[in-house]
Amino acid sequence: MTKKKTGDSRIYAIGMLFHMGYLPKLAYEHQVWNMSQSYENICSHYIGQTMMAKQLTSDEIDRIKQYHASTTNEGIVLDQINTTIYWEK
Repeated sequence: MTKKKTGDSRIYAIGMLFHMGYLPKLAYEHQVWNMSQSYENICSHYIGQTMMAKQLTSDEIDRIKQYHASTTNEGIVLDQINTTIYWEK
């Protein structure tokens, strides 16, 4: 069984509403999230998020950890997420 992201199911639901003749009103907002996390937490976060979409091999997990190890400053990783969120009005 493949895990689906929550966002994917929302897009599917909105598409179904359009197909049924409804015109849902949506609001969009750009957000920037600055994160400062420990190396362990950031690795866990990104591995967990990726595992929601696909099963990772041990090599892929190692590459994620190596990447974050290269961005770590005294055990802390600074990260910035730029995203657009939406919701029904």
